[in-house]
Amino acid sequence: MPPFNLDDPFDFYRSLISEKPFELKGTGRLSGQKEQTPLDGEFRFESSVYLHGRIKGEVKLYPVCSTENLISKIRIVFEKGYSKIFSIFFNLESKIDDRILYLEDIQLRSYEYQDNDTSSKEVISGEFSRLRLGDEKRGYDSVVAWIPNLGIGDLGYMYPWEFSVKPPVGTADVDLRQIPGYYARFLKLIKDTGGAGITSVCHQSFSEKQRPSEIQDFNQKFFLLVSFALAKHIYPVAYWLQSWDDNMLLIDMSRNLIYSEKPSWCPYSSPSRWGTCFGNLLAGYTNKFDRLHSTIEQAIYMYIAALNSRYFDARVFFLSKAYELYLSELLEGTGSYAFNRSELKSILVDFFSAQEGDDAKLILEKLDGKINSFIRKPFKDRIRILFEEQGIVCDEKLLGTFVKARHKVVHSLGMLSPGDIKSTRSITYMLRQFEVLTLKMMGYTGEFQDRFNDYRLTPFAQMLEELTRETAESD
Repeated sequence: MPPFNLDDPFDFYRSLISEKPFELKGTGRLSGQKEQTPLDGEFRFESSVYLHGRIKGEVKLYPVCSTENLISKIRIVFEKGYSKIFSIFFNLESKIDDRILYLEDIQLRSYEYQDNDTSSKEVISGEFSRLRLGDEKRGYDSVVAWIPNLGIGDLGYMYPWEFSVKPPVGTADVDLRQIPGYYARFLKLIKDTGGAGITSVCHQSFSEKQRPSEIQDFNQKFFLLVSFALAKHIYPVAYWLQSWDDNMLLIDMSRNLIYSEKPSWCPYSSPSRWGTCFGNLLAGYTNKFDRLHSTIEQAIYMYIAALNSRYFDARVFFLSKAYELYLSELLEGTGSYAFNRSELKSILVDFFSAQEGDDAKLILEKLDGKINSFIRKPFKDRIRILFEEQGIVCDEKLLGTFVKARHKVVHSLGMLSPGDIKSTRSITYMLRQFEVLTLKMMGYTGEFQDRFNDYRLTPFAQMLEELTRETAESD
């Protein structure tokens, strides 16, 4: 892997460690993402990307030609209630130091009349969620990605993790580490005050050139696994894309980032132990998981939402959705149904075909779309079958308690009480079962922290053996 160099040509890293916004200024053309918008035109701009607290991009726009017509148009838009302007997203294109700059998904927030030294006194303020500086058509050899809210081990502990990963084309060497010095100070700040902040950096070197979209797809998949291992959403905010003859900076602030810290199945109090477990997770990245990536990604999102929700009912709802996603893709054969769908449909066709008139045809057409819901087994039975097909035992009483809580939430039958010890234990149990199920599908063989048994640390193979020979502790 090439030397780990953070001396980027954009001064992004320098802004980060000095705890100042990353700023760009220039002149560019504003255009709406809809065909007809009232404020298309040329503007001077001042953009700022804030890298801690609330990670966000802000822009101030100054009309280059401050004609009475434009001034009148701006005032009409903002002062006389042109509410549609707030639902329109804008893009701004400019050029800085021979590089194309795009500010994308700009939402205009306010207009004011300023008395300052600028050539125009009309100022429009807005926020943007994405910045691109450089050529997106070119392939890149390596990337430095800046990561928010990644904290492993003691504050200030500097530890590099090195992994070899397979993107869609070629291979990638990945070096993930916490930013020295800055990490300790800033992680403590966001723990105390909330919000988010960049604490870590990830260097990726590719054996074959990758386009920016391919790099983002690769990071989506890689940091999905990081998120799963840390029980919270972890994704890059910014990328420095590197090539021998060109560089590009890409900043994406479209996600709502809030720091959280929850116990995980993957031990992260020790950086070296976490690195070993996560390396094992990567090594077991199976083809089956790759084919079902979209489903499992959504399920892991729901799982993390369940872990991090403040509300008891929401935890039940999100965890239920995670299981429903698995049921839709992983339950093989006819295990979901109480009757054979083809046979039942054949019987209905024979019966209604013998009837005369349009009503019989109409009834048959409507029934065809509802057969699945008529013959689908209860949620509890399908969950049990799902685990049985994966060779995992699921405790009947705890599963039943969770399903009752799920029905109460999903079917709006009432509110759950956080003081309901049985429901709380069943949720903890089903979270553990979700972790076991997902890790087994991914071929994981490392260590496992069992949240249902006071975070007992055990080899995952031993955990699977225990779950196949006896039921878990019941009420």
